[in-house]
Amino acid sequence: MKIGAKLITSFIAVALIAGIVGVQGISNIQKIDKKDTELYKYMTVPIEIMGTVSTEFASIRFDTRDLISATSPADIDKYEKNILDRRAKIASSLEEFEKTIQSSEVRDIY
Repeated sequence: MKIGAKLITSFIAVALIAGIVGVQGISNIQKIDKKDTELYKYMTVPIEIMGTVSTEFASIRFDTRDLISATSPADIDKYEKNILDRRAKIASSLEEFEKTIQSSEVRDIY
């Protein structure tokens, strides 16, 4: 075989190997992208939701404290309304959280 034919054959072999590696790489990147999206949707978003629940719960505690020490009917009404609004926000956040539950362990705890 002539050197030119050997070089062309070698170049084609290297190009095929590079093509196979490229296709495999693209396939794996797509799998990683899908898993990353799942990780965000089912692990990161629930953390934010539970942070909201925790914050609202703490605010309810503060509003309850202020409600107990309130003297005017306007203040009492204001704190009662705040507590009811925060409870509604907690309920809606927990509904969002329930949609993100994937494992049976978490569902049992929830």
